[in-house]
Amino acid sequence: MWLQAEGFLDLVKNWWSSYEVEGSLDFVLVQKLKYLKKDISTWNKEVFGKLEEQRSQALNDLTNLEQSSEGRILSEAENAQMINLQTHLEQLAKIEEVSWRQKSRCLWFKDGDRNTKYFQSVANANRRYNCIDKLKIAEHVIEDKREIKEEILSYYQHLYTENEPWRPAARFENLARISEAESTWLEREFEEEEIFSVIKSCAPDKAPGPDGFTMAFFQHAWEIIKYEIIKALRHYHQHCHMVKSVNATFISLIPKKKGAIELRDYRPISLISSIYKITSKLLANRLKTVIGKLVSGSQNAFVRGRQISDAALIANEALDWKIKSGEPGLLVKLDIEKAFDKVSWSYLLTILRQMGFSERWIRWMKFSITTVKYSILVNRSPVGFFPPQRGIRQGDPISPFLFILAMEGLSKMIQKASSLHWIEPFKIGRDPTSQANVSHLLYADDTLIFCGAERSQVMQLNLTLFIFEAISGLHMNMQKSTIYPVNEVLNLEELADIMGCNIGSFPSTYLGLPLGAQHKSTEIWTGVIEKFERLATWQMQYLSFGGRVTLINSVLDSLPTYYMALLPMPSEVIEQIDKIRRDFLWKGFPTGRNTNFISSNGRRSHNQNTKEVLALRTLQPTTEV
Repeated sequence: MWLQAEGFLDLVKNWWSSYEVEGSLDFVLVQKLKYLKKDISTWNKEVFGKLEEQRSQALNDLTNLEQSSEGRILSEAENAQMINLQTHLEQLAKIEEVSWRQKSRCLWFKDGDRNTKYFQSVANANRRYNCIDKLKIAEHVIEDKREIKEEILSYYQHLYTENEPWRPAARFENLARISEAESTWLEREFEEEEIFSVIKSCAPDKAPGPDGFTMAFFQHAWEIIKYEIIKALRHYHQHCHMVKSVNATFISLIPKKKGAIELRDYRPISLISSIYKITSKLLANRLKTVIGKLVSGSQNAFVRGRQISDAALIANEALDWKIKSGEPGLLVKLDIEKAFDKVSWSYLLTILRQMGFSERWIRWMKFSITTVKYSILVNRSPVGFFPPQRGIRQGDPISPFLFILAMEGLSKMIQKASSLHWIEPFKIGRDPTSQANVSHLLYADDTLIFCGAERSQVMQLNLTLFIFEAISGLHMNMQKSTIYPVNEVLNLEELADIMGCNIGSFPSTYLGLPLGAQHKSTEIWTGVIEKFERLATWQMQYLSFGGRVTLINSVLDSLPTYYMALLPMPSEVIEQIDKIRRDFLWKGFPTGRNTNFISSNGRRSHNQNTKEVLALRTLQPTTEV
């Protein structure tokens, strides 16, 4: 919002150059940002705190001039004043739009289309949806605001507390390692071009952390503040730490479902400071270049060149071949409880050492994960300020990569059990000499294990999971895990009792895609259609025509595209989805304009009266159904 104000960057330049701070280079940057935040806050209240008053005054002055122009010719000064007032009103409207867009967090939306009412509606709906006005603890529901805050703080303090005084050391013989050349490349000096590239790549309007700055500010003010940022990051590069306030973190509680009332129904997302975000993304960008070498092919998350649909395709292929063989087998879908939140720090750092990372890199990672301090946002107010003892943050750019490195331990343990024939994998292909073995698939914490239906194999699997939990801290929640029989499994209940998990049946889902379903069935698309119907109830009356097209292409179409990576879409499903898209696009416009169609190839929507032709992504299947 500030960035839309005329002369704002000049103010920032003057403020920034006036601050005199002594201390380490990282301390200087942090303190100058604190001073800047205070000055911007004061200026914001003076300028934008009276936004409505400014707009009313400008409208009143403009109306008076327009009325005067009806009775006489305006002077040159009055004409100039009218132009200035019109420009000022445009600026105020733009500022209001940006402010509400930031509050709404509609990151799919692009600038240039006036949708203030839509953003305001979404922002207010988000506040209502995220508001925690009651909480169920055990069998009691509490509504007192103070008690709610105390319970939430207690819950997360316990969640991030290491509950084991000692864990056995992890020793893996078959972990992949980076080379010395790769290690040297990973820890090279931070250069200005690399730093600014990271800043430009960040979403500008995502919710800020405790320092209060969005990445849009750094993108626009880079030339003013870049020297302090570069110096601070080079200090971090050399000393492997920064002032601890850089790692202060807000935890925002995002409900997983409507009507969330228990704390397990909320997902904790970390809002990190802008300086830490830049630092973490620098390291994450470097790590992602070598991570494909370090994690096995059974892991498909966060690795360049691997896609989420790959895992679902392999799972279905392995299942199909097992069914064709007629041999009994088991597919086990595991639920890892609070996966990111329970990773043992000592285990993670041990994995990094065994993969060949340098001590400098490990010290960087240690700073990232062990110097955190959390405050929980409860109804937008921070509660508590405490250090965790375990876990990595959801919302930290480097966390996904660290997590899959942690999961590589489980992958190697299952591979070892499979190579020793303690667990028999599913086989893909007819020729025994070229068959592919599939013992497990991992997508972050979404885990599938393929094995035989013998009691000994299930007991060995149980032992493997128990050992992994002991060394890593990652707990398998068997009450939410499921065992699926493939072909006839006579002792299924006994095997489920050994695992302590539920019994499921096909068709099921994996990573949101069908698993074990008939490919030509329309029933497997029911969930997609239902999601379309829910999304199509968004506040469309506040969206312009172009805004609706943007939403259809960027949000709505992503759902079937994801499914179509695995399955061709039946024509009757295409018709249903096209009707939803068509209604979403045109509903609410005057009847005279509502003469339109989405063409049979799904690519164009045409309004006969206005001759508007809009590019919509096709939903046509690429193969015959």
